[in-house]
Amino acid sequence: MIVFGGGVLPKTGMQTFFEWTGRPAESTVLVIAWASEEVRNTVAYYLELFTGAGFKVEVSASAPITYSERIDFIEQLSRADGVFFTGGDQNRTAAGFDFKDVKLALQTAYTNGTPFAGTSAGTAIMSMLMFTGKDDPEKLDEENLHLREGLGFVPGVIFDQHFIKRMRQNRLFSAILHHPNLIGLGIDEGTGLEILDGKYCKVVGPEKVMRVAKQGSKRSLDVEIYHEGESFELLPAKSSSTQQAS
Repeated sequence: MIVFGGGVLPKTGMQTFFEWTGRPAESTVLVIAWASEEVRNTVAYYLELFTGAGFKVEVSASAPITYSERIDFIEQLSRADGVFFTGGDQNRTAAGFDFKDVKLALQTAYTNGTPFAGTSAGTAIMSMLMFTGKDDPEKLDEENLHLREGLGFVPGVIFDQHFIKRMRQNRLFSAILHHPNLIGLGIDEGTGLEILDGKYCKVVGPEKVMRVAKQGSKRSLDVEIYHEGESFELLPAKSSSTQQAS
């Protein structure tokens, strides 16, 4: 999977997603635009992006709520060679996978090897726990946390997006202090993170990714910052980094 921090999608990251999806003329990208508040514009943008790269495109414009809508979506998903979640409000997306059949279908597709990508809200929903967006960025306080279950594609990870641009360090620090079993990954705008086998990570794009993990005493955090082209593993920071951040 590849997760983007929002803003401009880096060409290197999108090229990776294209390659993972397969031969353009033979492969279909499913664009899931449930999070969008301006669905028409969002869909038009991604149709141009993916058809311009030669792919066939299917669109799921709104979260499937009724039984028949969910059946139709699961059939769409079964035809997809790649899946892309758009940005917007992640709670709109969660309204769709709150239904067990939809959530299981998405998790099964990912487990079976379908490449997934998402940006902004589409990144947030791939966490085990996801931020709802109701947090106060000025507070470093566990009481300020507003989390709900995400898709959990990468066990033990919580994603944050628009990270440095919108100064969201406080809420990620709070989340890891409150959930010390999780690793936090803050991805800035214009940048993405490729994740292979649920643990091997590589930064794509010109900005930065911050990795936050609980370490040592009750109040201690280990923080590492990674730049474009750098790689690391999702294990305790001091023992697992394949390349130290500069």
